[in-house]
Formats: sequence, C-alpha cells, structure tokens
Amino acid sequence: MQQSDDNYWDKYINSFNMNYIPKKEKAVSQREDDELKGAKLVSGDYVYVQRRKLIGFCHCDLHKGYVTKSIYRNHKCGEKQCVFFQKFEDCPFWAAEKGYKRYKNLSSAQKAKIKSEEEKFVRMAEELQKLADKFGYPMKITSVRQGEHKKHIIVFYLSDRPYNDFYRFLDLSRTFGFYRSAYVELRHVKDINGNYALM
Repeated sequence: MQQSDDNYWDKYINSFNMNYIPKKEKAVSQREDDELKGAKLVSGDYVYVQRRKLIGFCHCDLHKGYVTKSIYRNHKCGEKQCVFFQKFEDCPFWAAEKGYKRYKNLSSAQKAKIKSEEEKFVRMAEELQKLADKFGYPMKITSVRQGEHKKHIIVFYLSDRPYNDFYRFLDLSRTFGFYRSAYVELRHVKDINGNYALM
C-alpha cells in the first residue's frame, strides 16, 4: 500500500513539473529522445504531442491552434489552400507529402518502373543475406539502395558489434560486387541516437 502512495505523490509532483494542462490528454509514447509539447489543437483539445507531429498552425480566429497530420487530412487544408494555415517547413511530413504528390502525378509506366526497381533491390537484399549466411557472418541486411551512379550499390546492415565494422565483411562485398559487376558499399545502420544499431 505504501508503494502505491509513493507513486501517487510522484505523479502529482511531476504533473506540476510538466506544465500540466488539465483538459483532455492524448496518450503518446514518452521516449527520452522525443520532446513533448503541450499544444492546443484546431479541434479545441489540449494534448501532449511530440514536436515532430505538429505540422503546422492555423491562424483562423474561429479555431486557432496547432495542426497534426490527421487534422490536416480531415480538414483538407491543402486542397482548400487555406490562407490561415502556416506550414512548419522543417517538419519531415512535408518532404514525404511532396514525394507522394510527385509519385501521384507519374504515368502508370513510370510507376511500374519504380516498382520494378524496388523489387530488384529487395531481391538483392535477399541474395546478400543468403550469401552472408553462407559465409557465416553475424549480420542482417536491412536494405539495398542505388548509389551515386548505376554501378554503385549501398548495402545497409545490422551486426553484433556497436561500431562501424564493415571491414569484417569485405569478402561479402567483393564477392557480390564481382557477381553484379558493381562497387558494393557497406553501411552499418545507426539508431535514432546516432549509435550503431545491433541485431
């Protein structure tokens, strides 16, 4: 019973330290690297959200407040070209939205070409994983991408070491590069904190 009382008081004290907003709250994951912000949304709700999830602000006096991705899509702010809407240009949502619009305007032949390229890289990743397993390397191939030129392949992988250990797998890159007649570059994937990710 004593432990539950301690937790109650800890939560009570922390509520004042976080600039507690007493209206509706939305549950969000509270990881250390995500900065939370108390924000009044266009819908009138006060919520704690990660800063990167706020994509803009509406300056209309009827419903002044922050805009999230779901609100943006429901209100159709982009289609209406609302003059009160201010984009947060540094938000990653806008880069993704721009890419989606560009993809939407392509012809069906161009879309098919893009899809076949993606499938080619997925098959390459599977081949590389089989080759790595054959060599007995402790690594997991996450993805394969096109490099700066046509004969440049970038391979992203995870391993069991917390540092850049590409030199351990040079036989793999040389063998696959010889087989594909291309230059294969190995890149150890980093996590959100900038550390090398483990398997």
